[in-house]
This record gives sequence, structure tokens and C-alpha cells, in this order.
Amino acid sequence: MLAIKGKSYPENTFEFYAPVMKWLEEYIAFSPRCKTVLNMEIIYFNSSSSKFFFDFFDVIEEAVGRDFEIEINWIYDVDVRKSF
Repeated sequence: MLAIKGKSYPENTFEFYAPVMKWLEEYIAFSPRCKTVLNMEIIYFNSSSSKFFFDFFDVIEEAVGRDFEIEINWIYDVDVRKSF
């Protein structure tokens, strides 16, 4: 199981997340499990983090077509959603 949790608002998002992206690409290329579970529990993220997440999910989407199964659980606080 993989997990990304917390707040995401680094000044240089792509530099900050470069090791994560490298790890993900290597994991998919060399040692993926038959099924991987990713729990996303992001309380807050800025616009540059959202661009990173799009790229992150693009890498995952490409892998799904190559016999890679992933379950993504987006965990959020129901009460926060109601306040909008």
C-alpha cells in the first residue's frame, strides 16, 4: 500500500516531488505488484501541486494499460465538503 497524506504547498513543487516521481516510475518499471493500493489523503494542495498530481496520475494511467492494477482511494473529510 502507498499513501500520500497531508498538505502540499511547496515553493518548487516539481523539484520537491522529483524523488517521488522517480520512485513511482521505477516501481512501475521494475517491481510492481499485481495490485497496488494508493491512499490519497490530501487536506490542502496549491495549484502547482495539482499539476504534479495530474502528472503523477498520468504515469499511473499509462501503467494500467500494461497489466498493472491500482486502486486509488481519495480520502476526505465529509464535513469540510459540506461547508462549501
